[in-house]
Amino acid sequence: MFRELEEVFAKWGAGLLILGILLSILYVFTEMLQGIILGESLYLLFALGGVLFATSFSLFRGHSNGLEMRVHKLASKDLSVSLKKTLMTITWALLISLPFGVLGLKLTGIADGTNFYDFGAYYNAAERLINGYPLYDWTTEYSGVTSLPNSPDRYLYSPLISFLFVPFAFLPFNTAALAWSVVSITVYLAGITVLVNTLTDSLSRQKWMMIYTASLGFGPFVITFISGQVTGILTGILCCAGAGYHKQERENISSSILTTIAAFFKMYYAPAGAPLLRNYRRLLTAAVTGLTIILTGVFIFDVQTTIEYINVLAGGKGWGSAIDPPIRWNINDFHPFYYLDVIGYIVRALLLATIATVAYRSRNYEFEYVDLYIYSFGILGVVLGAPVFATSGLTVTTPVILFLLVTTVHDRPGVFVSTLGATILIHAHPYTNEFLSSILLPVIGAETLASLIVPVIQPAVWGVFMLFVCVTYEYTLQLSDTT
Repeated sequence: MFRELEEVFAKWGAGLLILGILLSILYVFTEMLQGIILGESLYLLFALGGVLFATSFSLFRGHSNGLEMRVHKLASKDLSVSLKKTLMTITWALLISLPFGVLGLKLTGIADGTNFYDFGAYYNAAERLINGYPLYDWTTEYSGVTSLPNSPDRYLYSPLISFLFVPFAFLPFNTAALAWSVVSITVYLAGITVLVNTLTDSLSRQKWMMIYTASLGFGPFVITFISGQVTGILTGILCCAGAGYHKQERENISSSILTTIAAFFKMYYAPAGAPLLRNYRRLLTAAVTGLTIILTGVFIFDVQTTIEYINVLAGGKGWGSAIDPPIRWNINDFHPFYYLDVIGYIVRALLLATIATVAYRSRNYEFEYVDLYIYSFGILGVVLGAPVFATSGLTVTTPVILFLLVTTVHDRPGVFVSTLGATILIHAHPYTNEFLSSILLPVIGAETLASLIVPVIQPAVWGVFMLFVCVTYEYTLQLSDTT
């Protein structure tokens, strides 16, 4: 199992050390990087590279056999049926208690109500489309476009996607927001149903109720729901794509199309297409699908509108902008590479390159769930590789969590429990951020320590890391059994 990790850790460590040396030379002897990279970031780069390099040689190669046996023993540690049920019940209770408690506060007026912030931008875009106004001119007020003070009035998706919101624009905003919420929940739960049904035999009505309520209470999805975002729908689409990949029929192109559609909504979802690298037919299907969508958009609209959309993509959504101080972080802040500063972009690129390499090398492997392992790596690559990523986007970890829970519950309880723990950490992230930044630290007068405490505590960062470790273990375990 550790043979693959040794190679990856050694290459990553050596690469980061070499990169650190080159950047340090440029930083010291030229002015190219002055003001762009902080000296502390270079220290962290050397530290990370050194740890990975040393770990590869001293830990894995020196004690790989014994360590591997201990990891296998831990992952396969037997748990009683009653203990499994207890852990699942605790996880389920935590998933539903926090969001439904917040919902109760909102309904009673103690907390602010739902504002459907993001849906307002979609709603206005549809109104612009109906009235023939420019989609991306959010500086001008137009007659017939509803004024929504609690919405950004900034449409960021492609022109073609605006058609999705046209039916809602014929309804009053509040009614349209409610209808959009129903559609979002329906697609989200439908995708979950398809994926779970593909992975396991028929479940009891009680288990389905637990899955549905836990999924609806999942912290990132609650934020998606409150803001009226598209992430719930995209997660449903990604779940359906995952179900298709599980069939391991490389001639089946439906998953390639679904993955491309999700990436067309948000370009940084592209790493979810990692399984496309396992087969040229899949990759060609994705390319044709993407090109067809683009050309259709150009044909229906015009070249100028397409150029305006490209400018929106180039500008990004806060890409390269300074991150707020941790004391001002809220429920949507998720910064896994906060301490790495600009170096974080290099780490993201290396991570995505590694995932792509693993996906491409897996094209010769055919074992159970191989496509879903690669798919899981890709989805986690979306979370960790995006230039800017909000807590609500963590909803896309749902297919990874479901996949691990269903496939490890009987044979590898250690992985199963770790996945439950990762789920709780990701779920608690927005509430933890808000509690620390808005309540605890100001009350105890520890605002100056926020920059040290909040970035380190970030529960979702540790949760995503745990998911990555679990997927890596499962993949290398299966790979070792076939080689």
